[in-house]
Parts: sequence; C-alpha cells; structure tokens
Amino acid sequence: MDIIKNISAVLLLVSAGLICAGFFVYVFLPDKIGGSIYWRNKKISSVLAALFLIILGIPLFAFALELSTSYWLRVDYLKKVQYYLYSDRRYIISGGKNKTDRITVDDDLLIQVDNNTVLRDEDGFRCDLKWAIYKGEPVVFYSANPKKLKIKARYITCCSYYLSPLYLHKPDGGVIKLTDGIEFHHPEPAPKKPIVFFDKTYNLT
Repeated sequence: MDIIKNISAVLLLVSAGLICAGFFVYVFLPDKIGGSIYWRNKKISSVLAALFLIILGIPLFAFALELSTSYWLRVDYLKKVQYYLYSDRRYIISGGKNKTDRITVDDDLLIQVDNNTVLRDEDGFRCDLKWAIYKGEPVVFYSANPKKLKIKARYITCCSYYLSPLYLHKPDGGVIKLTDGIEFHHPEPAPKKPIVFFDKTYNLT
C-alpha cells in the first residue's frame, strides 16, 4: 500500500507540475495573437505567478519532507512495536545486571545468534568515545529458541583493549552472566593488524 501511495503522490505532483508549466507558458511567452497576459498586464501576471509558486511549493516541500523522514520514523516505529509485541521472544545483552546497562568495548564487537549477526561494531574506536559509531547500547534480538550465541571482540589501535562484563537477559526474566569482561591491557607495541582478544561461543539450549 505504501508503494501505491508513493506512486500516486508522484503522479499527482507531476500532473501539478505540467499544469503549472502550461500556466507559465501562457503567462510569460508571447503568442502570435497580441502577446500573453504578461505582456498585457505585468502586475496581474506577477501576482498570479507568485500564488502558483506558493500553491505548488507547499505540497512539494511536504512531499520531500515525507520522503526524507518517513523511512526513519517507520523503522523506529516498527522497532517499538516489535519490542512490545514480541516480548516473549526478546533477549537483551547488556553490560550489567540491568537491561539498560551499556556495553563498553575497546575497540570492536561482533555478536551473532545462530550465525545471524545482531551487532557488527567495526568502527575501530572505543564505544564511549564521542566519535564512535556504536555507543554501547544494549543489544536486543528476537528468537523463539536461540541455540548458539557467539561474541567476539578485537582491538585494532593502540594502546589498550577492554571489554565490560556481559549479561544475557531472557524473556522469562532470567539473567545469564556471559563474562566478567576483560580488564584494560596496554600491549606494546601497537598491533600491525586487528587482534581478537575475546572469542567465545555459548550454547543456549
């Protein structure tokens, strides 16, 4: 239905554009029979042109705004619906005993459930730094019966690596402590290529 609505909106705007183009041709371009409105009365034609620009500009602006924001709003809305609708299948990996505790990793983190990637952090920065892409938000995934959970952490820049404790919060309220985490280490020299310092697979069955 969304595709049909978008196509209809585009066709409506194209039609409006063609009508306005015809109007401007009529107003501004002189013809063989004594000239157009513009050449006979410039004030009236200027007012009419301004009104047409306003009438056409408002829906064009609204449509452009809809295209630029609807996708992200829709994604956010669907995430919220999914969060509450599938609470019986919702698993959360956090950095503490609370579901909202943030995860800290220096530098990158990969989390997979049954070979499906639910988090791929590969920005190369510690997640609590302001320029990091992944900010350490708890990881939410949905599954009726997850079997394997794989967590891998790596560091790629000097001069330390770190992983906070990780907890798995189950739909039934149970909590599993996955790891105590890895304390800060300061290896010397700096690695020439990414080094995996945590790699573990958990059996959830």
